[in-house]
Amino acid sequence: MSPRITFGLRRQRLGWVLAALLGRSGRVRIARVEELGGAPRRGFAELEWKVMEPGSPEELRYVVFLGFVAGEPGWRIAEARVLR
Repeated sequence: MSPRITFGLRRQRLGWVLAALLGRSGRVRIARVEELGGAPRRGFAELEWKVMEPGSPEELRYVVFLGFVAGEPGWRIAEARVLR
């Protein structure tokens, strides 16, 4: 399953979602995407997000889980969880 086709999200949009969640920007890598099925159809994406801590040379790594629900006109984010 292609995350770009199925969920219609591009890296720039993922970065915007993460920046909105935590107020920071960084690098995003899509680690896993799955469609789970059900009614309504559901799916999830697991993202790895790396950001620099202000004032620190160390990079922080977050794992972000986004839950999606299919609807009209397409998929929408139903939940988001951030782990550090």
